[in-house]
Amino acid sequence: MKVTVEDAKCVQGSAFLQSEMFQEYRILQPIIAFKINLTVLLNCLSVFGVSNNNSLTSVIFSYKDYGCTLDLLLEDSGVVAECNIKTMDALEVLDFDFANSQIISKVILKSDCMREAFSELDVTSDVLEVAIVPLTLPQPRLRLTTYGFSGTTHYDFPRDSDPVEVFEYSSADPYVARYRLSLLRPSTNRALALSSRVSLRMNDRGFLSLQYMIQSGNSEASASFVEFYCVPDVEESNLDTMAELRCDSL
Repeated sequence: MKVTVEDAKCVQGSAFLQSEMFQEYRILQPIIAFKINLTVLLNCLSVFGVSNNNSLTSVIFSYKDYGCTLDLLLEDSGVVAECNIKTMDALEVLDFDFANSQIISKVILKSDCMREAFSELDVTSDVLEVAIVPLTLPQPRLRLTTYGFSGTTHYDFPRDSDPVEVFEYSSADPYVARYRLSLLRPSTNRALALSSRVSLRMNDRGFLSLQYMIQSGNSEASASFVEFYCVPDVEESNLDTMAELRCDSL
C-alpha cells in the first residue's frame, strides 16, 4: 500500500506499507488509486486518542469500487467505531523521476545519530545545506549546515564513523545543495523519530531523497518505508562552501 502527499509541488512524501504488516491483505484489482482528505483520515485514525501507548487499536480498511467511500472499522478494548471517508479521483502526482536520474550520492545512517544532528542544528535557519566531501579528499564526509540567528552550525558524519553504514559518492569534487528547512520539517520530525535507519540520496539536479526505514516487527521483511523528495532551493553560488570544504580537508 502506498500513501502519497504533496506540498506546493516542492516536496512529496510517500509511505510504503508492506503487505506483511497486515493480518489480512486482499486486493482484487492490479491497481486501485483514489484521493482522500488527509486531515479527515488522521482524525478517523485517532478517534480513540493518540496519547495512550498501551492502546491496542485495530483497524480494517475496505474499499468496494470506483466512487465508493473508504470505510474504516476501528476497535479498541471492545469499543467499535466506523468511519466512511469520501473518495475523489486520484490526481496524477508530480513525478520527480528520481529513480531514473543520475544518483550522485547515497549515504545510509543510523537514525539516532541523525536525530541528534537535527537537535543541534539551528532551527531559525531558512535553509539546510547538504554537502558531500568526496573520497579524493583527506576527510570524506556528509556535512549538514544551518545559517540561523546564532550563526553557522555544522554537523559532520565522517565516512568511517560508526553512524555511517553506506557512503557512496561518484564525483571527485565536493557537492553542495540547499533546501528550504520548512519543507523538510515533516520528514525530520515524525518519520525520523520512528525510524531505525535513514538513507539520504541526491541526484545531479540537486533533488534530495530522504528514505526512512520503520520497523513494525522483528523482521526487516515487515518494515515500512517513508520517503520524501524535495527540490533544491533557488540556486545560489556555492563556491565559497566548496572552497571551505576543500580547505577543511587539507
